Amino acid sequence: MKPQAFLSVFAVAALMLACNLPTAGQAVPTPFAAAATLPPVFPPTDTPPAEPPTATLTPLPSETPSITPTSPPAVPVLTSAKDPVNCRFGPGVEWQMVGALLVGETAEIIGKTAGGGWWLIRLPSNPNTTCWVAASVTVLSGDLAAINIIAPPQAIVTKVSLTLKPTEVSVPGCVFPYTPVDLAGAITTNGPAVVEWHWETSQGNVSASSTLKFDKYDTKTVTDYVKYGAEGNYWVKLVVTKPNSMVAQAKYKVVCGP
Repeated sequence: MKPQAFLSVFAVAALMLACNLPTAGQAVPTPFAAAATLPPVFPPTDTPPAEPPTATLTPLPSETPSITPTSPPAVPVLTSAKDPVNCRFGPGVEWQMVGALLVGETAEIIGKTAGGGWWLIRLPSNPNTTCWVAASVTVLSGDLAAINIIAPPQAIVTKVSLTLKPTEVSVPGCVFPYTPVDLAGAITTNGPAVVEWHWETSQGNVSASSTLKFDKYDTKTVTDYVKYGAEGNYWVKLVVTKPNSMVAQAKYKVVCGP
């Protein structure tokens, strides 16, 4: 291309650029105008949103029993109505006394007769001892319906004793037989009973069994005699076999005299 032609083209281009430049004070249009104003966006904070409050469980009311428990029944007891009361082995005046319930003392009731006329108690002066008192001379309190019926006890032999006369025999010239030795036994019961008993000797003799009937507590005696055929030391036994076993023994001596 010729130099003149290049210059002409350059001049034309410069003229075109000059026509497009804004004049002083003229606003330059923004290439991308926002069609609408958007609300501001705030960055998230570090505090998490508050959780809804936890629901508080209200406890259910506890069930209240509709029946009010009652106190256990009082222990049945008795006291003397007026004077000291005899306390016996069994329910009746035919029984031997064990002790007495004094005025002002309180005794626990642990049994009664079928008719309710006598009460079995623990003796206040000795709680390990039980005995019977008459209902007619006592005052009762407590749950009497809970008292059981107790069968009367069986009377027993409480004591046996034996006495010999004489306890020493002198036989002149050792001539036998000679005066026998007398036996006197005693049997005691604590109430009405039938007692079986017999004699035994050191010579091997055993008598037949005998019986004694006791209508009430009492002491009864039995008597007999024993023979001997030589000098020496001897014994005799009074043996009770019913209603319980008991034995009493005594000794005597035989010597030869002038």
